[in-house]
Amino acid sequence: MPRSKRYKLLLDEMLPRRDKFPLLNNFHDLKHIVHDKKKPSIKDSEIIKLTKKEGRIIITVNKKTF
Repeated sequence: MPRSKRYKLLLDEMLPRRDKFPLLNNFHDLKHIVHDKKKPSIKDSEIIKLTKKEGRIIITVNKKTF
């Protein structure tokens, strides 16, 4: 059986810490913008640059910008 792809995900600051998602942590490379990257309150444009640089997918509830 082929192994599932591990995605590099980035949780936006309004979401809970990554330890609140144990199953997701088991299957994907999950980081949090505040708790892991130490970048609280950065601009949305900076988050976009960071996700592109690291090849991550942003997980957010910010419908207006993203």
